[in-house]
Amino acid sequence: MKAGLFTYYSLLMLFGIVFIPKSTFAQVREPLKDTLVQDDLGNVEDQFQEYFFEALAQKGIENHEKAITALLQCKKISPQKSIVDFELGKNYKALKEYGKAEASLKKVLQERPNDKDVLSEIYEVYYLTQDYQKAIPIAESLAKHSVNYYEDLANLYGLTQQYEKALNAIDAIDEREGYSDYREALRNKIFSEAKDPELLEAYLKKEIEQFPDVEEHYLELMHFYSKQDEIEKAYQIAEDLQRRKPNSSAAHFALYKKYLTAYEDEKAIASMRIVLENTKNETLKKTIIQDLVQLVKEKPEYEPQLIKILEDELAPKVQSDEILGEYLVKNDENEAYNHYLNRLKNDPNNFDLLKKVIHLEIKQQKFETALKRSNSALEFFPSQPFFYYYKGVALRNLSKPNLAVDSFQEGLEYLLENKELELYFYEGMQESYKTLSNPVKVKEYQQKIEALKNKNP
Repeated sequence: MKAGLFTYYSLLMLFGIVFIPKSTFAQVREPLKDTLVQDDLGNVEDQFQEYFFEALAQKGIENHEKAITALLQCKKISPQKSIVDFELGKNYKALKEYGKAEASLKKVLQERPNDKDVLSEIYEVYYLTQDYQKAIPIAESLAKHSVNYYEDLANLYGLTQQYEKALNAIDAIDEREGYSDYREALRNKIFSEAKDPELLEAYLKKEIEQFPDVEEHYLELMHFYSKQDEIEKAYQIAEDLQRRKPNSSAAHFALYKKYLTAYEDEKAIASMRIVLENTKNETLKKTIIQDLVQLVKEKPEYEPQLIKILEDELAPKVQSDEILGEYLVKNDENEAYNHYLNRLKNDPNNFDLLKKVIHLEIKQQKFETALKRSNSALEFFPSQPFFYYYKGVALRNLSKPNLAVDSFQEGLEYLLENKELELYFYEGMQESYKTLSNPVKVKEYQQKIEALKNKNP
């Protein structure tokens, strides 16, 4: 991110966050060049100098009203001096009198249209008032002084839905300063907001043209065509890449789709593995895994290969591990349970893992184990209602309804804004009181259940 002030403000404004510390503008803009003062004052009347330096002193202690009063006296003495309008503009801006600030600064711009300090001041006015259309030409002028203003331009173009110009602005600064995670995130946001597939397609084609040896660009374009159901175009990109790099693994992203369509499943799986092993793009990995899961649903004989790929090739990735767990839960709860237990050995206090393991223990009616694990979990997470709920369910199924009620009640004390879990607690309480033959409490919790179900989300 650039050192200039408004890259910071651009990011905040783009994401809908406005936080402007009072001291920031002063720290960044205060040491402006004194050339205006030196150029314009010269040997003016003592009275003008007295009022002018009084204005500077008052501005220095943030007494902007008195500064303006002194500057207005200066204008009476010398109406044409641009330095007075410049200082008026800064003081009006500090008082948030943005219309007066703009009027004063525009007078200075007529005389000094390319002055960086004046441009910066009026740019702040337009940005603070979110007048992006007026801010754009000022940012374009400032970009001539500093390449960093291209980030501001990218944000401004995005805010005004000039998406192609926004991308060009990002490219301009990338060419000078290289890759940036922030600018890449901004570029992706622009693609998302633009909702114009041709814009993304043109960008990816340009990337391949400029950087023909970067395989990731081919892969992204193939992924784009696949999402658009333009499989033949994806194949063409793969073939282009293979001609340039015969052993390219990236080309297999398109090829596995072709193999699946042709029912050449073994070839498809082999290509999937090659891509998974050689790309860092998690979005592409997830797409491949989902396709592999779908293949296994249709042809269960490939399940061992799916599990091996997920366990061996993608084990370090949390995302793939979660996909494996979810897949196993849907298809084989015992395998899922063993999978989670193995993970829990290396990470015994993982909150999400504990929830999944205890949930499966309850489903599999391993109530003694679920009770023991819930108690252990509560030692590390004493304010987590989930574990009180699981403990209560285990106790109720172990014919200890009084203790179950106690656990449910304690868990409810920690519950915050979770309607679904609150409903489970009430149902658990109702079932426990049924076991205890307490019809009054059964009715009470039935009413709570009905009221909660009828409550607006």
